[in-house]
Amino acid sequence: MKNKNFILLAVLLVITSSIVVYSADAAGIPKKAISTVARFLESDLPTTTVFTDIANTFGAGQKQTFTSSSTTAGLNIVSSGSDPSSLADGDVWLNGATLKYRGSGATKSLVTSAITSINSDATAAQTIQGTAGNTTVSTSSGTTTVNTGTNVVVTGGSAQTITKGVTINSLTLGGAENANSQRITSLGTPTTATDAEPANRMGLLGNKVTSTCASGQVLKYQTSNSTWICANPGSAIYIPLIRTAATLEATTSTSAAWKIPAVATSGRIAVHVDTSKLKFSSAEYSCAYVWSAAAATTNQIGLVFSSTPQEGGTTVSPISSSILTMSSATATYPQTFTQAITTSEITTGWVQIALNLASSTVGPDLYSCDLVLYS
Repeated sequence: MKNKNFILLAVLLVITSSIVVYSADAAGIPKKAISTVARFLESDLPTTTVFTDIANTFGAGQKQTFTSSSTTAGLNIVSSGSDPSSLADGDVWLNGATLKYRGSGATKSLVTSAITSINSDATAAQTIQGTAGNTTVSTSSGTTTVNTGTNVVVTGGSAQTITKGVTINSLTLGGAENANSQRITSLGTPTTATDAEPANRMGLLGNKVTSTCASGQVLKYQTSNSTWICANPGSAIYIPLIRTAATLEATTSTSAAWKIPAVATSGRIAVHVDTSKLKFSSAEYSCAYVWSAAAATTNQIGLVFSSTPQEGGTTVSPISSSILTMSSATATYPQTFTQAITTSEITTGWVQIALNLASSTVGPDLYSCDLVLYS
């Protein structure tokens, strides 16, 4: 009796430590099983079973369909926040808000937002085209290139020729202008000295300060005030101050003082000049003289403009631009000089020669002196 009880206990222990019942349907899916671990093991199930805790591979042509409900999507890909480090072609994942996939060994992104219109035009197919002569458009290998055409003026590149009229409201030249033998017409009235002036359509720089010139006159430029005036071409007025064939030694009664020469025949010569009736832009005077006796080193000559003629020996003040220190060496006739005069110092009045001699008794022999006014 004791042996029978021992055998029964041993059978019960075997039954509780192993699967005693296992059956499956025609597809191989288990209908019931009893396991010592109280669950199905992957090894207990067919290899085509889908598990949620391991990688699963669907066979070719095994299309999976996910249907959304009114509240829940049929498929959800959890965002990883970064791209996976190990990728294979066909992988699909969500990185932040961008859905990505792997194809041909490269990672690509699906568009997260699309252009819905261009300049309020919602046409699905948009065409990029240029204006003939202004722009060119070409597309190659997925790249569209827009270039300027032949009629566009550009700041660099080769020289261009503009054949149509162009209106430019403001222009600054960066170099010399070449009119190419063409005319510049319809110049406006100048407002500054550097403006171009029609000036009988010659396009001269500076302001023309006179009215239309008389027949035969020319425009003459004045550097003093950057203006143009009417003038006679190449004219000069010669005003004789001394003309004599005799030797006239001009002396003064006092040394180191400006005096009208004491010799009556020369010292009393005076010529009246009316600047209101003479048009001149430059002036000079010249003299021919010789020293008949040795002279001291400082001997000066100049011109005096007075309201009335001055007597010989009168103390005077010459205009500053006319003062010249003469050569004092005894020399063969003639010694000459030409001295430019500032035109603003020439005033209406009587003009005379004045001397400032080192000796009151030794002076130059004056043969001729002329005042020349150039227009």
